[in-house]
Amino acid sequence: MNFLLNNKFWLVVVGGLLGVLLGLWLVNLKLNNEIKSLKEQNSQLSLNLVSKEANLQISNANLNECESRITLTNTKLKAISLDNDMLKKQAQKLQVKLERKYERIQTPAHNAKCESKLKFYENLFKELGDE
Repeated sequence: MNFLLNNKFWLVVVGGLLGVLLGLWLVNLKLNNEIKSLKEQNSQLSLNLVSKEANLQISNANLNECESRITLTNTKLKAISLDNDMLKKQAQKLQVKLERKYERIQTPAHNAKCESKLKFYENLFKELGDE
């Protein structure tokens, strides 16, 4: 007991140091738990990031495919439009050609002779046979 009374100062110092060490040890445990939690959160966020990047690349690939299909469809529509315009021009030329061809054919009168009707039909078949 005499030892304790004579060395009070050192006992207080050693007790204080033990208290500080205990406090530091508790802070260390708390920080280790926070580090583990942050590492788990970081790995989860990394997985989410990888997943979102993969989804973004898939979306970009789908977008590029859609754009190429739209371009192809537009090209086909333009070709069809050009074909339609060409057909309209050909139809107009054919209409003019048919009008000229049928203007020359004159129908015989109702009371015409047999020879004139025969000539009419011969000319009609001849005109229709010519291209």
